[in-house]
Amino acid sequence: MSQTADDPNGSNTGNPADLGNLFSIVVAETELRTKFNAVPLQEAGLCFKPSNQNAFSAFEHILAQLLLAGEQVTRTQYRILDDPYGFRWIILKSPAFEDLVTAIYLTAETFEEHALGSQLLVASFLFSSGKQEIEWIFNFKNYNFYPFVPIPGNNERNNSLELRLFREMGGAIPIEPQLENWHPIFDIPFEGR
Repeated sequence: MSQTADDPNGSNTGNPADLGNLFSIVVAETELRTKFNAVPLQEAGLCFKPSNQNAFSAFEHILAQLLLAGEQVTRTQYRILDDPYGFRWIILKSPAFEDLVTAIYLTAETFEEHALGSQLLVASFLFSSGKQEIEWIFNFKNYNFYPFVPIPGNNERNNSLELRLFREMGGAIPIEPQLENWHPIFDIPFEGR
């Protein structure tokens, strides 16, 4: 994950009630298919800052129980991985896109219920339009999405497609209006990469 995506103060500028904004991506899925021929790739990820505190270790046990229950009920598989920048990712896999969004929501809600919402950084929902991957990044600091379109094979992005997504999808999902807050995240450990 790009270190620039981390808020050094760890403070959310949105309202935790806006966590429900996550579900707007479910509704927008139809529009993404129609306008961009983009389909979900059955993976999503949630990134957070782990803590050294004992209370956080107990919380991670609660989190593992939640993810295991989700795996048993909806068959949403999960992996927990650390990235090279010291952040932790929960990677979810399910053929049902709505189950992925619900799992991300319930996981984030669990952080908030345990007063650990400030540890949440981003969630990513992976789509494909032909051979082009499109990621919708949800920033937990302001409870908005932004499009991220990496160019395969290097650490560059397709800015023109990102801006087109911004213009055409802005009515369907809450999109971060400040382009300088659209941080690229090239190293998400999705299985297909």
